Amino acid sequence: GGLDYPHDLSFSTCGSTELLAVAQRTGALALFRENGNGYDSDPVFEISGAEAKLTHSDGVSFVPPFNDYLAACNLGTSSISFYPRLSLSPLRFALKPDFELTHSSVVHPDGLAFSECGRWLAIANHGNGSVSIFQRRNKLFAAGKLKYGPEPVTIIEDKDLRYPHSV
Repeated sequence: GGLDYPHDLSFSTCGSTELLAVAQRTGALALFRENGNGYDSDPVFEISGAEAKLTHSDGVSFVPPFNDYLAACNLGTSSISFYPRLSLSPLRFALKPDFELTHSSVVHPDGLAFSECGRWLAIANHGNGSVSIFQRRNKLFAAGKLKYGPEPVTIIEDKDLRYPHSV
């Protein structure tokens, strides 16, 4: 069904379409559409290839509140890639990230989560045992590219927080 080492998933409603995004550690994001009886077994769309810049994709999430971006963790490059949705019919996302979040606190990101409103992004950093929290820079309803950072508003560090995988 188009899966190769699935590592994380995210559900979303985009318009009237229910979607499932699956992060594949081999460097791809597969999107599946709900068909009324479950989900199609073949992906309706895939983000992959050199221009996608996906390396050990350990986490994936649709970005609220509009689910018009897909965000993915890149364990290999210690970055978060953001792919804008280009259309609903046919379903298309950009194959190249239009924003990549990097910061010295983001080390081998292994999971990510957004607040319901999309204002906050939390990243589980497997490489340094921390959680970095970033605020969205642009207004939620403003036109233009989505951006978080450049600096985290909070970094949660605790000696007992070992190898976090998700938030």
